[in-house]
Amino acid sequence: MVTMAKPINNCEHRQKPRFAAQQFIRLQVIDDEENESILALTKDISDEGVAILTYFPLPVGTQVKIVRDNDTIACAEVADWEWDYDCDMARIGLQVLDKTTVWPIN
Repeated sequence: MVTMAKPINNCEHRQKPRFAAQQFIRLQVIDDEENESILALTKDISDEGVAILTYFPLPVGTQVKIVRDNDTIACAEVADWEWDYDCDMARIGLQVLDKTTVWPIN
């Protein structure tokens, strides 16, 4: 799979629409020996992905567990990220790889 940090143009390439949803979640990097969690705020969400804001950017291709209320609700991969200068945080696009029945987050 080819991913890039910044799209060449601003055309929308998503197959499903995303909806605004602001909830706090935690990310756990898969295969991380330290098993640290990263606090994040969802920005928008669809059946296939979610955009989040966090202070900790992750490299493209990093696989994470998405955790809410101490339950893993999905596994995802970092598809892209860029620094959002308006809020001084990283905006990360996650592509969902595997999800539970409670996905998408309501």
